[in-house]
Amino acid sequence: MNRIESRVLFGLLLILGGGIFLLNNLNVLSLDNVWPIITGIPALIFVYVFLRDRAGWWAAIPGGALAGITVMLLAYQLTHETPDYLTGLFLFGGVGLGFLAIYFRTAMREWWAIIPGGVTLTLATVTALDHFIEDSEIGGGVFMLGLGATFALVYLTPAPGAQTKWAAIPAAILSLIGLLSLLSSTRIVEFIWPVALILLGGYLLFKGARPRGSHEISRYNDYRKETER
Repeated sequence: MNRIESRVLFGLLLILGGGIFLLNNLNVLSLDNVWPIITGIPALIFVYVFLRDRAGWWAAIPGGALAGITVMLLAYQLTHETPDYLTGLFLFGGVGLGFLAIYFRTAMREWWAIIPGGVTLTLATVTALDHFIEDSEIGGGVFMLGLGATFALVYLTPAPGAQTKWAAIPAAILSLIGLLSLLSSTRIVEFIWPVALILLGGYLLFKGARPRGSHEISRYNDYRKETER
């Protein structure tokens, strides 16, 4: 998008916004009914900028945020009540999808967009789950697993010329923490550690019960067979 086109679009946007607020002050219409339009039209403009020009990838961020807000407002218009968990789901989800759109639109060159995209989408998921799950440890576990999956995606889909092997370390650590958090919320964790101790003890007994020097004797026998040939 060139400079003239951007000025025209944003000029029309300002005129539209000013006209709506003027009509509201004149009691011609109520902002309660037109808020989805106020946020929806700019969202469409940002999406247009994003799709029109590859260099306009930045527009996906405000476009995604405004699109999520628009969906939230439309849900309120239809139900006259928007629960908190849906507010977080729409807002964080829109922003997260915007970041992921940047990643795919730029053919993975802007690989950094995976991280904020994964974090915000994970927040959207946890916000929605908190309404249905009372155990906070499950939400924390899902959050950590989401972060781990985010860094795993950075590691598995490297951008051309980018060094992203480091992402394997936070991916493994965060995934392990998330898995342990989920297991701690169930009775499974009560059996994991005892079984792990039993297996470790059995391994030590097995190693200790082997005749001392058996490994050296075996190596000597192998060496003697080789020399006899």
